[in-house]
Amino acid sequence: MNSVRHIIAITLLFSPLLTYPISQQRWAEQTLASMSVDEKIGQLFMVATASDFNQPEEALASALIKCPYQMDHEHIKDLITNYHVGGIIYLFKSTPEKQMDLTNELQKLSKHPLLIGQDCEWGLSMRLYDTLRFPRNMTLGAIQDEALIYEMGKKIGKQCSAIGVHINFSPVVDVNNNPANPVINDRSFGENKEKVARYAILMMRGLQDGGVMACAKHFPGHGDTSVDSHSNLPVITHTRSHLNNTELYPFKKLIAQGVDAVMNAHLCIPTLEDTPNMPSSLSHKIVTELLQEELGFKGLVITDGLGMSAITKHYAPGDIELKALLAGNDIILCPLDVPKAVELIKQAIQNKQLSTEVLDAHVAKILQAKEKMNLHRNRFVDKHEAYAAWLNNDYGLELKKKLFAAAITKASVHDILPVKATENDRIALIKVGGRTECHFKNMLLQECPCADFLLASKPSNDEVEKIAQNVAPYKHIIIALFDMNKFAHQNWGVSEKTLELIRILESQGKKITLVLFGNPYSLRLFNRDKLSIIEAYEDDADAQRAAAQVILGTLKPQGKLPVTPQY
Repeated sequence: MNSVRHIIAITLLFSPLLTYPISQQRWAEQTLASMSVDEKIGQLFMVATASDFNQPEEALASALIKCPYQMDHEHIKDLITNYHVGGIIYLFKSTPEKQMDLTNELQKLSKHPLLIGQDCEWGLSMRLYDTLRFPRNMTLGAIQDEALIYEMGKKIGKQCSAIGVHINFSPVVDVNNNPANPVINDRSFGENKEKVARYAILMMRGLQDGGVMACAKHFPGHGDTSVDSHSNLPVITHTRSHLNNTELYPFKKLIAQGVDAVMNAHLCIPTLEDTPNMPSSLSHKIVTELLQEELGFKGLVITDGLGMSAITKHYAPGDIELKALLAGNDIILCPLDVPKAVELIKQAIQNKQLSTEVLDAHVAKILQAKEKMNLHRNRFVDKHEAYAAWLNNDYGLELKKKLFAAAITKASVHDILPVKATENDRIALIKVGGRTECHFKNMLLQECPCADFLLASKPSNDEVEKIAQNVAPYKHIIIALFDMNKFAHQNWGVSEKTLELIRILESQGKKITLVLFGNPYSLRLFNRDKLSIIEAYEDDADAQRAAAQVILGTLKPQGKLPVTPQY
């Protein structure tokens, strides 16, 4: 008992998770002292499930992986009842109602309150239907009014808290210094480490002030990879000096500012860990010696999902979970085989590979996090209160409009804004891809008489020639590019035929205003000295309206590019 209190006292003294006096920290200590070894081990696991399995194909497609987890509700209930798992992470799309109902059901079943986690990087919409979809981080990276970043984080924090989510696996603090990155890319605030750190801190503070724990990811930095760790083990060959100055820079800043949690990525970094095929998430040198000892992080240490191929191609279920614990992680996220993992962890304790003191220290941090979130007093969700107060209210809708409007960027040297139709300067609008009717076109046509043409995102020669002929009488051409693809790193979803049409119109001396509803790296495809280019970043209704306002001159473009498009 005295050793348990000693561990708790040390953890309380140094943990940034705690924001109230030690005298109030009684529940975590008392609960830990009353737990069996099985209950303690169970607290380490945050298992994956979904509240709705009716649309798994869409969710799997978005994750780019075949789901490796057993997530049916009876299995999860068995893990809660018989293995005392400490947390749940919701994957895949569902509705807020179904998720809140399942949360309450599972919380009622569990002896100890469950810690609920979810990926809500751009808001609840990342995982839940009928909720606000805020801009992605790269769009936010263009915004100069930094107060808006904090406000977005706080709004998301309140929404998470309202539906019973206690830890949001956000912000992404990776510096995206590889334009071909297939998994981070527009989830990053950009390529400048200072901006990434500054914006991540604002998002972190907003989330935590909004009532949810923030989690910086993906340590020690996933920005300079050309491989998705969902499918294989990325290798980062940078020197220690480079890692210190770039990849680790934002993490150091967030740790200094009191981020609640850090998520460890599955990366091969020979400079930091020389064991072949050893993912950083399983490396004691990286998880304990670098993150916790050298950088001084005292908050929750969490693995990335353990079902990702970067890790499963090299290690077996059960052994993966044990290695994650021995590396120094507190929470084992998305375990593949809880019963096997429990068996191996018990063996490790018996073999003196893992001490009970170390196990207690991990569990103490998890229980403290639950106490910080007040779960020992109320673990349940009030659905009516959630809808009335925080889901899709007027303030959130207005904030979303402000964010997209503040991000719109003039992305060229040439500038012919605003666009105004005259008798001698007739205007044609060419929509490339997207829906036939859209907010951008509708707003533009309301205020500015334009001829309206539609071109397929992958047009034929005949379609390009026909459009070129149709717009021949017009001096000013507005071209809006939709259906762009951030994963197509050669052309970003812009077809060669579309580029050919733009070159034809350039050669004819047309005044061209180009609007991009997609990734800013695509700017390398265009002549920024001759074209007037507006970067809107995303194909969202509010981004479309804001882009139309910029063209009409009723909104000044205030954003700045968060990345360098040439590479």
